[in-house]
Amino acid sequence: MNERNLQSVTTQAVSTFSEVNFHRGNTLLKLSNTYPSLLLTIIESIQNAIDGMGTRIFVGIDLRTRRVSIADNGSGVDVFTFEKALTSVGQSIKTAGKLGRFGLGLISPLNKCESFTFTSSSIQNNRRSSTRWTFNARSIGIQHRDLTIPRQTINSLPGVYNCFKPYLTGEYAEQYRTVVNMDKVTEDKVISIMDLDELENETLSKLGNAMRRNKEPIKILVVLIDDKGLVQRREITANDFSGEKLPEIVYKDKEAGTVTITLYRAQRRSGQRRGLVSVMEANNPSSISIQDFGRQARMTKWKDDINAVISALTSGYFEGTISSSAISLSPERTKFENNVALRELYYALGLWFEEHGKSQFKNEQDASRENRYQELGLQSQERIRDFLNQPAGERIMAALHATVKFGRLGNGHVSPTSGKPNGLEPISSVRVGQGGAGVPRKPSDTPSKPKPPKAESNEGRKDRPGDTPFGTTGPRGTNRRLVRGDSQGLWYEHSDLATSSRLWEFDLELGVLTFNVRHPLWTRLDETNGKHIAKNKRWILHLQEWLTLQVLNLLVQYPDANDFDERRCIIDDQQKLYVEMFIVNGSSH
Repeated sequence: MNERNLQSVTTQAVSTFSEVNFHRGNTLLKLSNTYPSLLLTIIESIQNAIDGMGTRIFVGIDLRTRRVSIADNGSGVDVFTFEKALTSVGQSIKTAGKLGRFGLGLISPLNKCESFTFTSSSIQNNRRSSTRWTFNARSIGIQHRDLTIPRQTINSLPGVYNCFKPYLTGEYAEQYRTVVNMDKVTEDKVISIMDLDELENETLSKLGNAMRRNKEPIKILVVLIDDKGLVQRREITANDFSGEKLPEIVYKDKEAGTVTITLYRAQRRSGQRRGLVSVMEANNPSSISIQDFGRQARMTKWKDDINAVISALTSGYFEGTISSSAISLSPERTKFENNVALRELYYALGLWFEEHGKSQFKNEQDASRENRYQELGLQSQERIRDFLNQPAGERIMAALHATVKFGRLGNGHVSPTSGKPNGLEPISSVRVGQGGAGVPRKPSDTPSKPKPPKAESNEGRKDRPGDTPFGTTGPRGTNRRLVRGDSQGLWYEHSDLATSSRLWEFDLELGVLTFNVRHPLWTRLDETNGKHIAKNKRWILHLQEWLTLQVLNLLVQYPDANDFDERRCIIDDQQKLYVEMFIVNGSSH
């Protein structure tokens, strides 16, 4: 009996509820940190402007007064839509095809400034009306349950801060419909640091696809005034990809869905390729940069499989888009949800790299390397030429002309790499100083020895018709580049002398000084953590010019090839010490 009563009691559970409550003001402030920097907050405001049909967008950043204005000429936002957005923070109310999804961009300025206003003009009841909402971080932070944002109707169109008005000229001098004004931006450098190159790259990486799809070109003017009053201006536009289109590759997978890789070989601008690649969901124009994608990939256990791919895609050689129909963008829009679809996207990119990207990228690396060495070679050649044409260089010049047999390399003359004067004559028949008429020549019965040139100014000097001056060849001996000036018979070549332990070689007959770009001393000067920076350029120029003068001075003393080779150790024994003492340590002070 007692057991049955006990059984009856234990089976009759009573349902109750626990209340979930939270501090609304503090929660809103914490949600705004989804975008932790001023730069990302500005990009979110630009995105809202694009969503609002804006085609002219102004961004003003004044770090002296700690103020920011973002204005656009779009359709504006009415009270109903804005109020709905306020009650939907964390979930988007935007229609399909818009960039925004999570509704957090609206509050993103919080925690980057003390207060900001959102002012917009729209058509309401058949008349234009402007409304301003004021977000004050301190006021919001103390509101617990009933969170309210002050709102007022104004009789004029919204405007930017006065410090930015002088820059609103030309096509940007129009009546803006929506303006976000941020006051007393935080002085925390980590949050407020601003770089125009980074802002442009991030804007194009995240919003470039939507900007390109718009019927009317979208232009963004950014004015940055630093804390010293220096003004920088930058107009950002998303031009169509203009480089050589590579074959579009499509992979289909059960987990990753359809992966489409649409890439171009970026064009060179100012001697460099600066292509941007973005990664996106197939049906969402919002994207992330390949740099952000790479940072996320390197945090996973598949990082070893994706490292080479990311290095290639972030090199600037490629531009374009990579899309997957199954991946999902995370709320902060700087990464994707880490799931099986993302893992399969990594696998698809690895497959693309092995089948297509690796060979394309290697060709570009070889060409870039060759161009770089040629540019460095030409700069050193210019300086050496200037020295040899001075009185102090007369003796060296005389030795060079007396030793090198094939100095003039014009039409009808020998090339250091071909071995023949354009196939017209045997090498033995080519004389120093022959012009460049471009016709077969008969060997002279009594070839004359050239006279040492007189010292004279380089200014206004031109080569004789058909002559070519100093030159340099790249690591593969192609894409020969020339500089102007009288032909001296001295060439640089940069080669992978894989079987040689020597830093340099000099061909006395052809006048070619070869640098071994695989030698430890060369690589020591050429790269810093895998990158070429300004310091590396200075070091290589220094090494080339020092070695050139050492070799030519040795040639003065020992013009015979055998004697020269026996005594090259005079230079070889000095080169390591010289590099360490006068190039590396000397350049660091």
